[in-house]
Amino acid sequence: MITIKNISFSYGVETIIRDLSLGVEKGSWVGLIGPNGAGKTTLLQLISGALTPSSGQITIDQHDIHAYSRREMAKKIAVVPQGASFAFSFSTLEIVLMGRAPYLKHFGFETPNDLEAAKRAMELTDTWQFRDRPIDQLSGGERQRVLIARALTQEPEILLLDEPTTFLDIRHQVDIMGILTDLNRRSSITIISAIHDINLAISYCNTIALLHDGKIRVEGKPENVITYANLKEIFATDVYVGVNEFTGKPYYVPMQRDGE
Repeated sequence: MITIKNISFSYGVETIIRDLSLGVEKGSWVGLIGPNGAGKTTLLQLISGALTPSSGQITIDQHDIHAYSRREMAKKIAVVPQGASFAFSFSTLEIVLMGRAPYLKHFGFETPNDLEAAKRAMELTDTWQFRDRPIDQLSGGERQRVLIARALTQEPEILLLDEPTTFLDIRHQVDIMGILTDLNRRSSITIISAIHDINLAISYCNTIALLHDGKIRVEGKPENVITYANLKEIFATDVYVGVNEFTGKPYYVPMQRDGE
């Protein structure tokens, strides 16, 4: 569904993405992991069309992403950014309804169907009870769930998430990842997420791409990517990698340094 071919991108003289290639099949869930500064967020912005690569090409359904209109792209891709801020004190429901913008006519108003889509997404993310509260009166975790609800209201084919569990407690981490898993399996929504928590990525993603210095160093099933050798090399620290007796998947634990 998504083909990324030999893309590079720089901020000024600093190269962030270097000749990177990746293929993403429809209905897959790809987890991007790697150290800070590896290029995970920049890669998501390139896929969404917010940034343009200096070389190479990104296609969706065999069409260059920049050949799509903004409205067409908004129907295909929804983005959940990290640490979004809002200039105005919109209500939570107003924020979520912004996800319906690609479906509205010019100067049009939301229909009952739009409101129902927003309510459905807010109930899924446990945010419906906040619908009348200003967005700036919510906690970081509550705002994060609202942003996910807005993305789901958009009814995209592809969902891009930058650290989707940031600020969430354990319960809501599990709830949100469960919702995404259900959408991925039932509706074949393609998901690409940058995830800081490697164990969460292992548990929910069917493909892991390990980034370092703007390149994908290794990609594949979690059990083939999450190895002692790969994590020690990329993160430059000692780790223990074992097998979860309940899931059969790998897990990792950072090792304590001598004297600590």
